[in-house]
Amino acid sequence: MKKTLIALIALTFIASLCYAANGGQAAKSTEELKTFAGKIVSLEYADPTKGVDKTNMKVLGPDGNPVSFTVPVTVTLLDAATRVVTLNKFKVGDTVKIERVKGEVKSIQKTK
Repeated sequence: MKKTLIALIALTFIASLCYAANGGQAAKSTEELKTFAGKIVSLEYADPTKGVDKTNMKVLGPDGNPVSFTVPVTVTLLDAATRVVTLNKFKVGDTVKIERVKGEVKSIQKTK
């Protein structure tokens, strides 16, 4: 019984060290996270028949300048209630919050 308890405590200690090591990496990626908020002014869906290879979204920022984003297939799309939705739920005039990591769009959420 004592050996089992000691083994369990040792395993818990080792697991906590592994978890703490990953925490440093999570903090690093949080520093690379960039958030942009604005209103969608144009939305161009990928359509290979028209020669458009990628979905692009142009968002008017708080400073009044439009910023273009390429929307990857892997992006997480959320409505204002944080429910997962599809890209066709977004339209010109929607206010959105865009999160990027290392310049790549990771999530787009409607804010209103």
